[in-house]
Amino acid sequence: MQTVGIVKQLDHLGRLVIPMEFRKILDIHPQTPLEISVSDDGVLIKKHSALCPICGNGGDLIATGNTKICPQCRDRIKEGRL
Repeated sequence: MQTVGIVKQLDHLGRLVIPMEFRKILDIHPQTPLEISVSDDGVLIKKHSALCPICGNGGDLIATGNTKICPQCRDRIKEGRL
C-alpha cells in the first residue's frame, strides 16, 4: 500500500475532500460508489465492489428487479435449482 502524508480538515458540515492525487491513484470519479467503515484506529474509505447478494461473488452483475445478481445465480434461478 502506498503511503502519502496529507493532512485535511473537515469543513463546518463534516465533509472531507479526497485529494486529487488519491482520486487519480484509485481511479475515483464523481458518482463512484465508496464504502465507508470504522476500524479500531480510524476510518476506511474504499471503492465499492458490488457482490451478488445470493452467493457473494463479485464480477459483472445483472439487474434483476430491484437488485443485481451474478449470471450463475440467475441461471440457477431460471433452471429452478435455487
